[in-house]
Amino acid sequence: MSSRQTVREGSAGATRLKALTMQTPDRPARKPSPEAHRQRADIQGLRTLAVVAVILNHLLAWPSGGFVGVDVFFVVSGFLITGLLLREHDRTGRISFAGFYRRRARRILPIATLVLVATVAASFAIFLPARARTISVDAIWSFVFAGNWHFALVGTDYFASDGTTSPLQHYWSLGVEEQFYLVWPWILVLVFAVAAKRRWSGRHGRGVLAAILLALTVASFAWGVAQSVSDPGFAYFSTGVRAWELGVGALLALGVPLLERIPGALRPVLGWLGLSGLVAAVFATSGSSGFPAPGAAGAVLATAFVVAAGTGGPSHVVVLANPVSSYLGDVSYSLYLWHFPVIILLGAVVPMSGFTIAACLLLTLGLSVASYHLIEDPIRKSTWLDRRAREARRLESGARRPRRVPVIFQDVDRPDLAVMAGAVVVAIVAVAYFAQTAPRPAEPQAQAAESVTTVLPGATPSSSDTGSPAEQALSARISAALTATSFPELDPSVDSLGTSNWVKAAAASGCADITPATEERCQSGPVLATKQVAVLGDSFAIAWLPGLRAALAEAGYRVHTYTYGQCPAASVTVRKEGGAPFPECASHRTWAIGRITALKPDLVILADSSDTIDRLATKKSQADGSAEIAAGLGTTVRAIAPSAKRVVYLSDPPVGVALQQCVTRFAKPSDCARSTTSTWEAIQAADRQAVEAAGGTYLSTVRWFCDTRGRCPAFVGTTPVRADAGHLTVQYSTALEPLLAAALKL
Repeated sequence: MSSRQTVREGSAGATRLKALTMQTPDRPARKPSPEAHRQRADIQGLRTLAVVAVILNHLLAWPSGGFVGVDVFFVVSGFLITGLLLREHDRTGRISFAGFYRRRARRILPIATLVLVATVAASFAIFLPARARTISVDAIWSFVFAGNWHFALVGTDYFASDGTTSPLQHYWSLGVEEQFYLVWPWILVLVFAVAAKRRWSGRHGRGVLAAILLALTVASFAWGVAQSVSDPGFAYFSTGVRAWELGVGALLALGVPLLERIPGALRPVLGWLGLSGLVAAVFATSGSSGFPAPGAAGAVLATAFVVAAGTGGPSHVVVLANPVSSYLGDVSYSLYLWHFPVIILLGAVVPMSGFTIAACLLLTLGLSVASYHLIEDPIRKSTWLDRRAREARRLESGARRPRRVPVIFQDVDRPDLAVMAGAVVVAIVAVAYFAQTAPRPAEPQAQAAESVTTVLPGATPSSSDTGSPAEQALSARISAALTATSFPELDPSVDSLGTSNWVKAAAASGCADITPATEERCQSGPVLATKQVAVLGDSFAIAWLPGLRAALAEAGYRVHTYTYGQCPAASVTVRKEGGAPFPECASHRTWAIGRITALKPDLVILADSSDTIDRLATKKSQADGSAEIAAGLGTTVRAIAPSAKRVVYLSDPPVGVALQQCVTRFAKPSDCARSTTSTWEAIQAADRQAVEAAGGTYLSTVRWFCDTRGRCPAFVGTTPVRADAGHLTVQYSTALEPLLAAALKL
């Protein structure tokens, strides 16, 4: 090899090394900003306020807007991390990718991984295998910082008050942050490289960077406003929608030279104004206020005011600057990671009460303090992942460490290393043990006819009596379920339940959401039947179909279904779950009513969910929403009644609890029972009045699910009543066939 070639290759290697460290041409080092040399007490106070608000909101559902604490974290993170990168560039003329991501890894990974492993282990110890395995999948997505997209893609509704909640759902915010920091440093380096090449001044380069960031922030906010209307459930977890919040913090960091010039007399005004706005946001923000954009704007701007007030001088917001808030700010990351698994897992074992709430708070604080001092802080200050720093420290100390200690722990004290290793080993052994010994879900065995005999022994679809013996048998089974002290071997198994499995089963035939293309194919019953029946309603009507089809076919009816998920029979305007507009519902209802009036059926059956009230586009109060739905139901009945011999409205079952949520290794049947509420009863009374006033018949079904005192079990006999918190299982719906036949006078 020639010497010239050697020089060329050496030069190329140097160029590659330069690119990897994200260098820009050398320039005189700037005087570091004072922000580089002090820990901001006001920012520590912001962290404390944010994490306390989040914890209280998750634990008590109070304050109502406590979830905006995450938005506070985003602004603070954007400010601090961008400031760190800018100071590094000012000091060295370059930004090291390797150094930046080493610091992020030391700061984020150890405690995040520990909480993930501990949560999965505890899940296998507490929950049945299916839910524990689902949580394991959540953990994998969260570990690679993609939890936000995972929860968005599976249709998670952050503001849902029922259903199963993952104890790792809060990891979505880590995904947003780390995805932002995969892109933002590159933009910084690119702009600084162009500035250096064109020999722009430092002020000019920062101006260009600020203009680019401002454009990206405005674009993200505008996209967020659009997405919060069209698909708010997805928007909540979207990195693109959330980027504007981190962008506001980054803009503050770019504006530090200007913020340092704020007059001292103005700083307290800005600080207290920001704190007041933040408190107002915590108590006034709601999930229905177009979240995260523009709903989070109040919290974000308030946080920006507080940060700006304390940049370059004291803001004198003494509430934020005290030893307690300073310490809680230090451990806020650990508090945030631990609190949600503690709330979900402890709540699954012990009924929520004052004692449980206190236990959650104490356990969260204890775990957070221990993990901060034993794991988070020691590793953050160590030279883990930084070989050069380890070598330099070794040379300074003149000591040589034993080779047997793994390199990544060379700067972690031996007692801390022992604790860390012990925790990881225990967690891994626990996961392996419970995964191996946990009972596997039984294969579903129940068929329609078997479910009938399981729930109603002696009752058959062809019973010729009035139905009273069947009702009496069912009432006895309901009472037995309410007094049971242990769970029977449920069939279908708890592991096979859940909304997603129910939706898959309902949609398998293509006859759940009826359209003009599927209308004829989805008819059932005798082809030459002389009696016709139409069924109209949302997914609750779909859940009634197994029992209805069996009863109606036996009575010689031809069944025409016009069901459509989330689209009620009541003539009201609704949104989809998650808040997205649902214009196709009104179109479907208009088409379906037209088809029913043309059919002139002998019987029309309507069925809806009382949860429709939560999805009204008008976003009315509970009482006003109930009145609106009742009026809409009357409108539908009046539109159909002239062309049908009978119109019957089936009341929806009282809302229960998802068995997958309440059945744990420590649960009792009574933990899964629920009682009717005054709100539900008021809705039923309003619906009854509207239906009967419009000329229809209101059929109360509560006696098929609850005892005379309004107590409702989650299973009857060995059959689960609901697939989730509301929809009937196929087996229970089919078991109600003789009762439906008698009540409908078929």
